[in-house]
Amino acid sequence: MPKRRGFSLIIVLLILLVGLGMTGVMLQIVSVSSGAGRTASAANKKYNLLVSGVENARSKLIERLDSDDPIPGRRTAGMITSADMLLVMPEERRTLSRKELDFYGIAKGTGDLTVKIYDMQYAQADISPSMEPAEIKQLPPAVRLIGIGDASGGGPTGDDDLTLGSGGIAVNAGAYLIRALLEINGVQEGAIDLAIIESGKSSY
Repeated sequence: MPKRRGFSLIIVLLILLVGLGMTGVMLQIVSVSSGAGRTASAANKKYNLLVSGVENARSKLIERLDSDDPIPGRRTAGMITSADMLLVMPEERRTLSRKELDFYGIAKGTGDLTVKIYDMQYAQADISPSMEPAEIKQLPPAVRLIGIGDASGGGPTGDDDLTLGSGGIAVNAGAYLIRALLEINGVQEGAIDLAIIESGKSSY
């Protein structure tokens, strides 16, 4: 009888240990799934912030293009020494609220949403050889619009320039890049680019 009791006790302990192990696995699975859900939700919130910045800038750009106030282009003389030389409107930067920073249920640190609008009508040949590689990466794509608006004139182009349309070089047209940058605690968390091609009073 003592042997049987001892044997039964061992069986019970083994069952309890297996049960505790399964509970631990279930808890770990639930924890991982919950963490993945929070990460996906945070990514969606960051994406929505970037999209809102781009859409806001797009509305302002189109309103400016449809007005009688001509939008300024980049300087016509000299080499491009920084990406900011291609800005057609002052950059907009706003500090995110605590609610907007609440990606994981707890608002931490600080964040900024920066939106810039660049002129894409430049040539690769305009880029200064002294520009640092990191700065060159910030440049928008170089675009040459042809056959849009009044076709006349010309200008230097490089082999890497993107050509849109056909015919002569367009002067009454515009190509702009809207770039939204999301920075949290001093680290860039995302970016979105949107190209706007404009001819006369309409854009698409």
